[in-house]
Amino acid sequence: MQPETESPKPDTGKNPKGFKQHARLVWDSFWELLGRSTLGKHLWGEIPSAVKHSTFLFVSCIFAIAILYSKGCEKDSQITTLKSDKEFFQRSLTTAFQTNSSLIQSYQLQFATLTGKIQERDTRISELIQERDKAQIESQNDKNALASWIILAKSSNTNTPLTERLDILTGWVEANTKSLTNALSSIGPSMPEFELYVNGILITNDNVISLKESRQLQLKVFNKTQATAEQLSVGFLAPFALATSNVIASTWELSPGATGFENGHMTDKVAVNCWIWTANKSLGGFSGYNVNTIEISTNYPAQTYPVLPVKFYVYSNRSKYQAFVLFLTF
Repeated sequence: MQPETESPKPDTGKNPKGFKQHARLVWDSFWELLGRSTLGKHLWGEIPSAVKHSTFLFVSCIFAIAILYSKGCEKDSQITTLKSDKEFFQRSLTTAFQTNSSLIQSYQLQFATLTGKIQERDTRISELIQERDKAQIESQNDKNALASWIILAKSSNTNTPLTERLDILTGWVEANTKSLTNALSSIGPSMPEFELYVNGILITNDNVISLKESRQLQLKVFNKTQATAEQLSVGFLAPFALATSNVIASTWELSPGATGFENGHMTDKVAVNCWIWTANKSLGGFSGYNVNTIEISTNYPAQTYPVLPVKFYVYSNRSKYQAFVLFLTF
């Protein structure tokens, strides 16, 4: 009698042994990367037993891990939110700082402008006070002069001889000629008189202006009288060492040039180059006018001519010709 043989089991399409081998391979690869292959092998043997005998503990651990993971995700979300809030506040503070800086600069500019106007007003008040005091003194002098005339007129009714009274009148006229001249000049119209500033320096003749840092000549004419200056003009004379191609002068008109004198007679020989600038507005009393800038180009041979003598002259209608000589250094 032959022994019974076990009939083969039908193939269900599942291969637990093959799945387990693949899982084991993945498990060992993970712990191998961490450098803990021994720990991985130990856990592979212990975890199934622990799950089998302590199912509740395993489920609790899984639940705890899930809770901690959710808490971690929540913390990550809070951190992301806080970072976004931080960036928003930083941008807001930067914008606010820039805005406040602009406002501060605007206020500083307005303050400087108002301070300048206050200084101009104080200067004008001081000038008016001086004019008032001068007028009071002149008025008192005129009263004294009239008093002498009154005394002389009253003396005509006395017994004083005519020749003696005429001598008194002649002596009084000689003694008060200067007073009468000043009184008449204050009554008549005054002529404009000017001051010239170059690069902020008041020119008094033979000034030295250095152009080593900047080649620009910034000019300003100040009318130091109360008379209005009409057709204000400024002239610039320079020797031929300063060629016309070396001068940048907007709205300045290059004239044919100035001639010289020989033996007391004017010659036709041009001695210097000449530029003329004319204002398009009147210049009021006790006020200044900015003249268009003159710039010496870098092509000027400064090494050959390190010192350049030049001349400015200023005049207007009903004013005297005023000349200012200065030296430019390079």
